[in-house]
Amino acid sequence: MSKESPKDKIFVAIKSAKLPVDCEKIAKEVNVGWGTSLRYALELLAQGQVNGMKTSKSWVFWVGDLPKVEKQSCK
Repeated sequence: MSKESPKDKIFVAIKSAKLPVDCEKIAKEVNVGWGTSLRYALELLAQGQVNGMKTSKSWVFWVGDLPKVEKQSCK
């Protein structure tokens, strides 16, 4: 029985998310520290396995194309 590494768990968490996720959410889902989730997510980004973007708060990560969000107007 092989134990899944934190990096593998983080990849699965990012891949299964419907919208881009930040490190805090990944850390809670995978049960690791925030810094650990950031480290491995950035490694996955450098390896081309996930996409990422630096925001004003932190980083967000996703797999594949960003989902299209319909614009809503206030009338």
